[in-house]
Amino acid sequence: MTPLVLDLTPRARGSLCALGLFGPLVAAAALYVARMPAVAVVDGPVVVGSAGPCDASRLDGTDGCGSPEHCVAGRCERLRFPARAGPGSACAGTLCAPGLECFADVCVAPDELPLAPPLCRAAEVQAAVLALRRKCEGQQDLPGASLDDCEVASWEKISTSDPNFVELLGKLPGVFTVHFPADRPDPAGRWATTTVRGIYRTQLAKRVHTLRLARQILVIGRASHDGTGERNRELAQRRSELVASLLAELLPGGPPLRRWSLASSHGLAPERFKLDVQQTPVTWSNERTEWLTGALAEDLKRLPGPEWREVHDTINRVVLVVPLHCAGTEFQPHPTFQGFEEVES
Repeated sequence: MTPLVLDLTPRARGSLCALGLFGPLVAAAALYVARMPAVAVVDGPVVVGSAGPCDASRLDGTDGCGSPEHCVAGRCERLRFPARAGPGSACAGTLCAPGLECFADVCVAPDELPLAPPLCRAAEVQAAVLALRRKCEGQQDLPGASLDDCEVASWEKISTSDPNFVELLGKLPGVFTVHFPADRPDPAGRWATTTVRGIYRTQLAKRVHTLRLARQILVIGRASHDGTGERNRELAQRRSELVASLLAELLPGGPPLRRWSLASSHGLAPERFKLDVQQTPVTWSNERTEWLTGALAEDLKRLPGPEWREVHDTINRVVLVVPLHCAGTEFQPHPTFQGFEEVES
């Protein structure tokens, strides 16, 4: 152990003795040394980090601290890194090791994350999916349920009890509508000829690529509210059956179809419909498709009364087709995410 030496001049030592301070000074120095931690002896020169003040505003490496110290609050300090959790370890309240992501309270490697597809990453899409998930959980009494778990009966209850259901669907990507004339299809099926089915099929075929990428497809029949509840329900049922059969033909082995029908006494308002459904409508003729597309592009408040009523009735004689690309349980990458990304060839 290196002896403690007080390098004082004779005059300073005499002055301290005269004032009775030399003894206490020696005792304080000895106590300080006794409390110092033991230092390992190494061969060669020992470089001691600076404990003095430093300049944290210098970013060019001249802050006054030697490696591996950093200037913290004006003093050179070694950074203390918290413990990091490894793959498969719980990460609630703990940082994951570099390169891992905390997902569902577990540290996961990037290539093992259930990454949300790009169509599901917009903020409004995430909000709509979350709202639908919460409603599905409530209907099925199944905490943590994804949209994949939502059964047709639950979807039907949600659609009949929530006045904002169509508005939520309008936030999802790829929603489109299939429209019908009044009182069609008829119960005997005479109206849905091969020609009529071909017209609908040609328009639906243009959407096959996007539909095939969905996890599931909702097919929701509706009827205008100018008839009795029973009549409207049967009409909505026939419409949803026709559209579902055409989609099944175009998407063999494709996503599951969840089909049901509504006979609501509340019609879809053209102004709200225009905001919620951005895709080109599918109708029973090219002329009707052009007319409805053009009418919805106009300022609806300026339409003459009879034309507004015709738009209203046409948009309510409809089947909503909703491709669901999200389950609601996927990993939503943040802007700095550098992990695995699927690229479609």
